Amino acid sequence: MVDDAFSKDAFARSLGAQLRRARRQRHWTQRELARRSGVPYYRISKYEKGQYLPPVPILLKVAQTLGVPLDLLVPHPHGPQSETDRLLREALLEVFLLPLADRKALVALLRPILELFRTKDTLACRGGGPPTGDDDAP
Repeated sequence: MVDDAFSKDAFARSLGAQLRRARRQRHWTQRELARRSGVPYYRISKYEKGQYLPPVPILLKVAQTLGVPLDLLVPHPHGPQSETDRLLREALLEVFLLPLADRKALVALLRPILELFRTKDTLACRGGGPPTGDDDAP
């Protein structure tokens, strides 16, 4: 499951940090998350400290309670990714913690931007794209 580059301890610490970040973005205490999820407080504390890995059913329950997809909480199994990927995961976690109306507004803003990137990539693959200035060369 996890290779030597990313030990079980490192995995647990990374998962705990993501749980803590998601909980704090909700402005909940550990006790509040425990109450809402039905997971005992002392376990939430241990998971956030990276002292224990929660069983998958518990992790699913906590993720659902926080309102975030499980894959945003679980660290990459091969260790840390690029800084850009890390920042993107953090931003996505924040987006999932927004109220539904705000998430819908963000999707409406992102769709045209993503379409521009897809169009740009499609043109580049076909040899098209914006003029480079070389077209006027003799």
